[in-house]
Amino acid sequence: TDQAKDGSTIVIHRITFKTETKYETIAYSTVYKGTYYLDKGQTKLVSSGSNGECKYVYVSTYRDGELIERKMESKTVTKKAVDRVYQKGLWEGNTSVFTAGGVLCSAAPPAGKAAKAAPAPSRRASTGRAARRRPPGFPSTACLLSEP
Repeated sequence: TDQAKDGSTIVIHRITFKTETKYETIAYSTVYKGTYYLDKGQTKLVSSGSNGECKYVYVSTYRDGELIERKMESKTVTKKAVDRVYQKGLWEGNTSVFTAGGVLCSAAPPAGKAAKAAPAPSRRASTGRAARRRPPGFPSTACLLSEP
């Protein structure tokens, strides 16, 4: 309600708001998982990774065309990154361990049995998956736990 006095200058600023969207790549990680299905030192790619994406929405405030403020309004992951997964071999012949029916077994051959060469991996016709390799000297249907 003040009145302009003689010789006063009135300045008008044009304030504008602009919504801006930026996308950023989320890099995938590489994960190694140990397995007794592969010989020690071998690795096998299980799934290749893929990058993810994140969407950022900013509201920018401009005064007379100059940026004076920028605030992030939202952050949304539009695509999750998928890890690259490798299997890393842990099999060391007859000095390893394996699981049979969820029970952890020692790979030392049962008493009185001589160690044999590890059997060649075979394929199961029904599932197409590789059969489990058992340590030499173990029966195919039972798990013999070693005493501590």
